[in-house]
Amino acid sequence: MKRRRAFLLLVVAVPAALVIAALAALQSRDRPPSREKVATDLVLGGELIAYETWDGVPHVVFLDPGGTWIRLDHLKLDRVSIELPPAPAWQLSGDWYSLRRTDDPASAAFARDDGIEVLGQVNSSEIVALEVLLGRDWHRFDVAAPGFLVRIPDTGELPAQYRWLDRSGREVWSVEAEPPLRN
Repeated sequence: MKRRRAFLLLVVAVPAALVIAALAALQSRDRPPSREKVATDLVLGGELIAYETWDGVPHVVFLDPGGTWIRLDHLKLDRVSIELPPAPAWQLSGDWYSLRRTDDPASAAFARDDGIEVLGQVNSSEIVALEVLLGRDWHRFDVAAPGFLVRIPDTGELPAQYRWLDRSGREVWSVEAEPPLRN
């Protein structure tokens, strides 16, 4: 009797626990991954410098492993990944924008992905804000080293100029806007 009960418990309880654990894992994979998971698992050996999620879609800015390019990509949920056990997994789309890395105090470029985003790097510890010129109006965003990703308002205008400010609101650096290279 005791053996039969133990056997039934093993046959019913263990598979049920495994199914519950698998369902919980699958459900949690549908949510965008944490910044830490992206930094360790998804940036192809590069350095994650910015991470934002808009409308449920994660966007990453990372320095490529060679240190030459800053890349913007969005993550996509691969429902049939090659991982074992096969389960949904977040992946880089591979459809990225690129900006050449620089030693200047800062750099920026705009991308037209799911809106208009401005990506870039910050090399100066003085810099605390980015201003983007759209038409005749400047739009301000908080930024910090090592990099940033911001979504700018849809005004019908593309960025014309970028300027970076210190804590006192003084200009540290400015550049004319150029689109990034599209891969």
